[in-house]
Order: sequence, then structure tokens, then C-alpha cells
Amino acid sequence: MFRPHTVFFAVLAAAALPALAQTAQRPSVKVGDSATYAMQLLSDRQVFDSTVLVRSVDEQRIVSTVRRSDRPGIDAEQVLTRDLDMVKSGSSGRTFSPSAGMLRFPLTVGDRWKAESDTTGASGDRTRNTADCQVFGVEKVPVPAGEFDAMRVECKGWINGVSWTGSMRYETTQWYAPEAARTVKTIYKDWRGSQLWTHSVSELKSVSSAP
Repeated sequence: MFRPHTVFFAVLAAAALPALAQTAQRPSVKVGDSATYAMQLLSDRQVFDSTVLVRSVDEQRIVSTVRRSDRPGIDAEQVLTRDLDMVKSGSSGRTFSPSAGMLRFPLTVGDRWKAESDTTGASGDRTRNTADCQVFGVEKVPVPAGEFDAMRVECKGWINGVSWTGSMRYETTQWYAPEAARTVKTIYKDWRGSQLWTHSVSELKSVSSAP
């Protein structure tokens, strides 16, 4: 039997639920902040932890030390913009100019932009990267560190050779969680022709804020 009062109270209950924020502001980052990620390089069949420790912060850059569990005692440098966008990768050593363009704040659901960067690899190879990016929405994302309400940011584009001939298609999806003040999960894929060449997954395992 249809009961109008049941529907009325159901609507009230739904209205009382807190709405997930549709905009995320740039997070505050401090020297001493650290996070550990569970890394899976599926295309290379490698699994390890990667710990990122913030070493310096200025008006433009965040510089961190990155240490992998499978390479004890060997530190790498990671450089991000204040918007947490990659300038230098701590895993590959590749640099992006002015930055990769995959993240920018404030992040608002529905935002779209074009990412463009010139890159140089550790071996000296050079590329020109372009992509279309979009903030698709807020999702609950389970990772080893817990479950987070996170904004899903997708970028799809091309890696075009400058020092070599050819191009590669790539896709990256990042989930940024305001509660953690960082990206909690990243999936990256690229293809050479129709062949999946690189496939990696990064998930937040633990996080520690400096006092």
C-alpha cells in the first residue's frame, strides 16, 4: 500500500544527509609531511612501497625525497608544483616543463582543461605531451590507508616524440581526497599502437602530517 507520509519522511532523511563537497581547495603542505604508497608496476610485474617525505616548500615548489622498499638506501628527488602537479618524477626522473598539467586547484566537479608539457627523460629523450583533463565527480575510494571521498580526475592524451619519431596514447586517472590532502590512488596506462605498454597502480598505504 502506498503511504505518502513514508515518502515524505524519506525525502526529509535524504535532505538531511551531508552533501559531498563539489570543490576542493589547494591543500596546505608542510616540511616533514610523509606518505607511503603501495605501488604495482603491472606491466613489469613489480610490487613495492614508495615513501615520499617533504623536504622543502616554497611559493612555487614542493620538493620531496622518495625511497622505494625494493631499493633501500637509494633516495630519489620528486618535485611538484604547489598544486601537487608533477615537475620531476621521483620514480623515473623525468622532468616536465612547466609541469605535467594533470592537477590544478581549486578542483571543481565538471572542470575541464588541456594539459601541455615538454618532457625530458633521465636518459635525455624528449617528448611533447598533450591531454584533455576533466574532474568527473566525487567517489568513495578504498585504498590500504582506508576509504576516502575523492575527486576523480581523468586525463587522456598523447606522448609525441621530439628526440624520437612516433607517438604513444596514454591515460591517467587520479583520485584526490581532501581529507588526506593528497592523491590517494592513481592508475596510469600507455599504449604503443594497440599494445598496452605501461600499466601502473599507486594506492595510499599510510600518511603522516608534520606537527
